[in-house]
Amino acid sequence: MSFQSKCRIGNWQEDEFAKEEAIKAFLQKQEEGKLLHQKVEGNIMASSARVKLSVAENNTIRFGDVVMLHHPFSDSYIGVLPPPLPTVKDNIPVVSAPNAATPASRTAFHILHQSGEEVDGDVGYEDKFFLYANIPGKGRLFLCSEKLGLHAAPARKSKQQNVYAIMVNEDDSLPTKDCLWEFMELDKDERFVTQGEPVRISDPVVINHVKTGQHLAALQQFVWKTEYGAQFEVTAHTHLDGRRLEKEENFFKIIVD
Repeated sequence: MSFQSKCRIGNWQEDEFAKEEAIKAFLQKQEEGKLLHQKVEGNIMASSARVKLSVAENNTIRFGDVVMLHHPFSDSYIGVLPPPLPTVKDNIPVVSAPNAATPASRTAFHILHQSGEEVDGDVGYEDKFFLYANIPGKGRLFLCSEKLGLHAAPARKSKQQNVYAIMVNEDDSLPTKDCLWEFMELDKDERFVTQGEPVRISDPVVINHVKTGQHLAALQQFVWKTEYGAQFEVTAHTHLDGRRLEKEENFFKIIVD
């Protein structure tokens, strides 16, 4: 007697039970939104959620404002790039510059006074502050940078000083001084005179990393392909011309409603 294809051999009943259990587990994960593609879609949707920017008062930037950082030279906007895939706890989100002009949770930044307190007042040139994006489910993501060295990896393509984000919950203490920034007057000769003067909406500015003295830059020659679309690389690096003046890679405008 020979076996046919329909004959069941071995512990077939246990195999059938295992298949049924696997299908039940899959359907349960699907119902709870725990499948991998559902997590990816959820992360991207949370990072792309529309955000309302602050309304300018007296045409000046104020502490507590929600703004976008526009880079005119590349026509892009600074944004946090959260990993769309579920990652380990220590994974550090990077910072990039998409072309999307619509305010979203990953491209809208809150200006927080260096004390961490709610300060009611204008942001002056060379006042120190934190910049953070508030992404649902991830908390506050603060823009940070660190001087290149043994423990600080360079930017992925340009190999310049990297800009990244760290996650900080509302109940946690403030991040380190690696996350402090300041606005500087575009004209070097005017910086001493304008120090402390309110930053006006219409004025282009340089965004300086306080601890290292390097300026925020968006590099359109270095493009990343991501789940969020094409992104320009963002670094903390001062680009100078032959006269030792900052170049357009370091020029930004502050966008509000």
